[in-house]
Formats: sequence, structure tokens, C-alpha cells
Amino acid sequence: VVQDVDLQRLPVRFAITSAGLVGSDGPALGGAFDITYMACLPNMIVMAPSDEIELIRMVATAARIDDRPVCFRYPRGAIVELRKPLFCSVEPLE
Repeated sequence: VVQDVDLQRLPVRFAITSAGLVGSDGPALGGAFDITYMACLPNMIVMAPSDEIELIRMVATAARIDDRPVCFRYPRGAIVELRKPLFCSVEPLE
């Protein structure tokens, strides 16, 4: 990741699942260090959503960034409830 993507500022998107401690998946599959590791890289943009709408906007934002790598994480499991319909226009984050 460091030499093959970040230092070359390649527009690679890392979508990381199982954010944080995930319990029944076991200790090897938890994402306790994903944000910490990626945030240390000088060219990496790191995003973590607070809800499902922000996650949708993060994906739109990541798709528009073309000059550096992007990492965003999302929780394990299904989206329970959207506060806004999916068919609305999705604005990227600012």
C-alpha cells in the first residue's frame, strides 16, 4: 500500500468492511487498526461515516477523487433505515 499506491498517488479506492470490533468474526477479522494505519500515509484520504447517508456520500466523493488514494470504511451488516430515499441525487462531501 505504501510504495505501490500511496507514494505514487494512484487513485485507488480502499473500501474496508467490518469496522471496529466485530465480535463473532473473531480477533483476526476485526478492523481495530485500519483507520490508524491508513491515516499515517501522507497522501491517503481516510473517511469513516457516522450513518448510512454519509456512507453513500463518501462513496460518491471517493469516485470523484482522481489524484490520490482514498480509504473509507463501513460497518458489517445491513443498512437498517435510510432517512432519505436512495433515488435522490447524491452530493459528494465537501
